[in-house]
Amino acid sequence: MMTPPHSIIQNPLLSHQKNKLAFLWDREIPNGKSAHNLWGTSPPGSTFNTRHIITNKVFSSFESLSPKTPLGGLLVDDMGLGKTMQDITLIGTSKEQLITNP
Repeated sequence: MMTPPHSIIQNPLLSHQKNKLAFLWDREIPNGKSAHNLWGTSPPGSTFNTRHIITNKVFSSFESLSPKTPLGGLLVDDMGLGKTMQDITLIGTSKEQLITNP
């Protein structure tokens, strides 16, 4: 779980907001831990006996090379749970990361 930068966000986030902020942040960074959560590998000999095959877990499609995963995501939640605050925090966190790690 990530901590929002205190210099940008003054209001504390609730636990569900922090969880969703971490979810969004992980999808903003290249090669994040969930960047390839739709894809898995088939070891040699299981489906195709010559090499590893990348399998899409949703559509059951196959690729020979690891696909590029687009960055970003959607935050869809009920009204009143703080989506705007989470979005502002994500933008502020991204800005602070850009300043400290250009």
